[in-house]
Amino acid sequence: MKLCFLLAKDPTSENVGDTVMMNQLIALVRAEHDVSIICWSTHPALRSGDGVVRLPKPPVSPVRITARALRRGRSVLHARYDDPALRNAIEASEADAFVAVHHYLAEAFLRSSRRSAPLYVVNVVPEGRVWQETRGWLGRVQARAIGRDEARVIRHATSVGSYDQADAAEVATLGARRSVWLELALPPRPAMDVRSTPPRLAVLGDRTWAPNQRAWRRMLDLWPEISASVPGAELVGIGRPSASASGVLPPGVTDLGFVADLQATLLGCRGMAAAIDVGGGIRVKLLEAAAIGLPVVATPDAVGSLAGVLGIDPVDDDGRFVAACRLLLTAPEFAANQGAQLHAANVAHWESGRPHASVRAWLA
Repeated sequence: MKLCFLLAKDPTSENVGDTVMMNQLIALVRAEHDVSIICWSTHPALRSGDGVVRLPKPPVSPVRITARALRRGRSVLHARYDDPALRNAIEASEADAFVAVHHYLAEAFLRSSRRSAPLYVVNVVPEGRVWQETRGWLGRVQARAIGRDEARVIRHATSVGSYDQADAAEVATLGARRSVWLELALPPRPAMDVRSTPPRLAVLGDRTWAPNQRAWRRMLDLWPEISASVPGAELVGIGRPSASASGVLPPGVTDLGFVADLQATLLGCRGMAAAIDVGGGIRVKLLEAAAIGLPVVATPDAVGSLAGVLGIDPVDDDGRFVAACRLLLTAPEFAANQGAQLHAANVAHWESGRPHASVRAWLA
């Protein structure tokens, strides 16, 4: 089957969590199908001929998007991606079927002459819930419309794949023809030596994504209690900062921003903290940690279905979260054992073939 992936980001030039998982998903699909890509790109002049059609990413025009949303009865989120250039590229594609990574990437497809072709959807994260919690009054107004748009796309799709088991179950209740839990992981890499690391915790995530910024702010609030009386305790933020980020950080905290070598940075940490309270989605941060055996402290929203897959025990309140972080910082032997168990669980999951089988089931 010739499959064309529809992406909002260029997987060859943008390195954030969702592109890491997109590339992993595409790699698994490529093992059995021909793959091409149509994407919005901030580098549309990059060479062609590599199976990627790059379209200039349209600037955000609130007036134009709102008018389009009102005219077509859509949420502003879905209206933004109903782009004529994207629709034209879909119509020019020779693919047998299309993959919309995020519900909203299906809008241009549904308004194209190819709309009768099979459509596979990746349910990355329920955007309505994220907008409800993170976008103020606009998010509260738009959340219901986004939910309607997502349900409409789900009912049209040939098959919907979700990164979380609970999300897959919810999709099934919305009238999906087929709903599959994509049990993805990252291929295991050599386990790190946790015992030799300094008392340093990492917070990983692109903070231009509001749920990651909320998690970072929560960590900053908890950090004085976490680091109290722990000699040399450090907290490092990894990932693009939010435009609203304050330049004043508590003692022991460093914001590294985007790092060119993520693995090298994580290998210098004792553990990872993920205080996500909404929009867990793809959970690449935990999969990155599991791939190298870096122990994690994470909330239920951060862990999701990975609790069962990787044996991570989620921490559901601030008191327990602080205590778990302090234990990693003060007990390197304990941290090393936790990291070894996490690494072994990731190896077992990958070698079981379940990630590969779930992708085949989604595209069956």
